[in-house]
Amino acid sequence: MFTAVRGTWTVPTVSPGSGDQKSSDWVGIDGATSIKSLIQDGTESNNVGGKPQYVAWTEVVGVDSQAIVAPLTIKPGDEMEGLVREIGTNKWALTVSDLTTGKSYTRPTVSFTAPQQDVEAIHERPCLKNPCNPSDLATLATTTKVTQFPDYYSTAPPGEAPV
Repeated sequence: MFTAVRGTWTVPTVSPGSGDQKSSDWVGIDGATSIKSLIQDGTESNNVGGKPQYVAWTEVVGVDSQAIVAPLTIKPGDEMEGLVREIGTNKWALTVSDLTTGKSYTRPTVSFTAPQQDVEAIHERPCLKNPCNPSDLATLATTTKVTQFPDYYSTAPPGEAPV
């Protein structure tokens, strides 16, 4: 069982375009076998009505109907870190940090039960609805190249230091 994942990435620059396009970069636990069980945090680099938009967020699918936007101002080129960690049995902490500015957001502890079968570091076109169906996927935004750097994952018991 995975109890923590941390990864870093650089916020990509969104190319202007018509309509709305979205891209999302995140780390999380679960989601590979069921979209109904996923705990994650990350950033979005979107083109909304032809204007770039950048946000950081946290999400616990099954608890949130949509992601909670973190009170961070992020920009293209900022180095980000996402951390999802089980701090006690079925108690989770989610932190998204802007390593460029030194600011971070830690969501209040969330109660959540998950299979904890996989960890992920993802660049994707996000879903527009929850639950997600293939027809609900956003148009992928054109961005600069994104490189994810998963720092670690852990199977240590909840609340213990990652191994």
